[in-house]
Amino acid sequence: MQEKTFSGYLTRSVIQFAAHQGLDVEELCFKVGLDPIVLTTPDQRILASVHYAVWREVVKQTGDENLGLHFGEAFNVGNYGIVGYVASFVAVPLLVALSK
Repeated sequence: MQEKTFSGYLTRSVIQFAAHQGLDVEELCFKVGLDPIVLTTPDQRILASVHYAVWREVVKQTGDENLGLHFGEAFNVGNYGIVGYVASFVAVPLLVALSK
């Protein structure tokens, strides 16, 4: 079975958030076995094992056990291009419709 993957946009966003928290991006990528050049490719898919390793390493280095919450507060759906942009306008009306 093929390993699941994540959008490179999401992994890149986590790494950018980590950089904003003061972490060294090159060191982070080295520790999780991720070539930083991969993050510059718009449609790149990241193996789930690597994506999860990024999260674990960022939590370890920051000591922030609520990292997911803090990342969510700062997350920009625009990182997902047109899909994220459209989803940001559809999500609330969709939730309202589903709640009826």
